[in-house]
Amino acid sequence: MSISQRGPVDAVFALALIHHICISGNVPIDNFLDCLKGIASTGVIEWVDKKDPMVQFLLKNRKDVFIDYEWNYFYKTLEDKFRVIEVVEINNGLRKLCFVGSK
Repeated sequence: MSISQRGPVDAVFALALIHHICISGNVPIDNFLDCLKGIASTGVIEWVDKKDPMVQFLLKNRKDVFIDYEWNYFYKTLEDKFRVIEVVEINNGLRKLCFVGSK
């Protein structure tokens, strides 16, 4: 069964995932967050900044066409879909753990 067929679940933990889905997979942030919301209405979603070494590695051999892949757009979209409970910066601010709940 697919992830969506197994749910809904109590919470989703999307740690170190967004850059792989949105940059490697060319999935818009809005669609990524819609998918997570379809699985669970609470959880932890980790933001990984473009300055993070892993994102830099993913962009190394491709043109950076990801203009919406930036914190302010991500956060606004996140607030549209979830209730943001807390944001904790880690890795010198290059990553942020976003604790979210249902609206």
